[in-house]
Amino acid sequence: MSTHTMDATTRSDRFPPRAREAMSSAERDAHDEIVGTRGMLPGPASLMLHAPDAARAYDAWSRALWVGALPANVGELVFLYLARVHRCRYQWINHAGKARKAGIDEDLIGALGRGDAPSEGMAPDLLEAWNFVNELHTRHAVSDETFNAIAVRFGTRGAAELAAFCGLAASVALILNVRQAPLPETGSAPF
Repeated sequence: MSTHTMDATTRSDRFPPRAREAMSSAERDAHDEIVGTRGMLPGPASLMLHAPDAARAYDAWSRALWVGALPANVGELVFLYLARVHRCRYQWINHAGKARKAGIDEDLIGALGRGDAPSEGMAPDLLEAWNFVNELHTRHAVSDETFNAIAVRFGTRGAAELAAFCGLAASVALILNVRQAPLPETGSAPF
């Protein structure tokens, strides 16, 4: 088994953004569709555009979840949790500010960054979401009690979307880790 170490100073973007002219017609079409709906090209898209049909589907999946049944603070909690799990500094830096704007306090952001259990007094919706994500990640399943708490709070649609959000956040972290995109200039990650 190979044991390679990765040094942040030697990272190079494996899928840097390309000029439209350098893209195939299918890649340009996917690029234009994504930029047209988002107003920008998200970090994972530089890699995903090499598979244009998958890029479109991936972007549609992401957009659908961010406007679904779950509040933004729950989505941001999921993204921070899985950024730490997968040690994706790009994702952490990108979502920590969004988490603050969504109402997640510094104590919880710090706990997520350290991998600590949440403290007493955490908002019930975030605690239930944390329980769901933590069980799914550590046990690879969700207990009936945890599932039912989410289903009561957000409905079965919310429970389905929370499971999908876990998959989305993990896949974004993995894609960004493969891409090795330059880190955002502002912010830092606790890992």
